[in-house]
Amino acid sequence: MNKGLVTAVAAGKTTITAKYGSQMVTVKVDVDSLKYLQTDIVVVKMKVGETKQIKAIATYLDGTEADEKALWTSSHPLKADAKDGLIRAHDKGKVTITVSYGDKKTKVSVTIQ
Repeated sequence: MNKGLVTAVAAGKTTITAKYGSQMVTVKVDVDSLKYLQTDIVVVKMKVGETKQIKAIATYLDGTEADEKALWTSSHPLKADAKDGLIRAHDKGKVTITVSYGDKKTKVSVTIQ
């Protein structure tokens, strides 16, 4: 904080206390304003060797949306993996890709033929 300016550096909650002489003020700050997280595609059918690009869209409390850099994890990385929304199919089967951003998560169902 610099001269009353608060800059968010990460999601979470904190309390800021400012003192001047014998005066003190405390302010609670909640940086996580993410309302929900979704993907532009929720069910994907692919063939072995194919790739598919998917977007993660974060919607904030004020209604604004952003294409966010989320964490992408696979239930079976040897069948399919994902990074920055790019799903790569390696082997036949069903995989769930979990997309996480802040404290929100959503899932993409992938069937590889």
